[in-house]
Amino acid sequence: IDKKEYVLLKALVVCNPAIEGLSTSHKTELEKEQLKYSKSLLSYVIWRRGHQDGPLAYIEIMSLIDFLTHLMKNHKNFHILREAMNPKTGQPKTLLNDIYEY
Repeated sequence: IDKKEYVLLKALVVCNPAIEGLSTSHKTELEKEQLKYSKSLLSYVIWRRGHQDGPLAYIEIMSLIDFLTHLMKNHKNFHILREAMNPKTGQPKTLLNDIYEY
């Protein structure tokens, strides 16, 4: 994956309309942007790799989106868990103690 493919892939990840809490109009706008970047990526990959190898390369690059999304969710969950623990003692903060006792 070259730098231009990476930038377009990153734009596709950022323009994810499945983000929680977005209004319908914002989701529609993100879908439009995502489609635009997707078409640009397909055109670029076919131009760079040719009509024979381009479509398969495009599919492989697009499959990275699911992987990256899964990785980001895991990172977010780890961050939340880490923040919930007191970094100095390794013990849960009071809020977690209250939740566990409930």
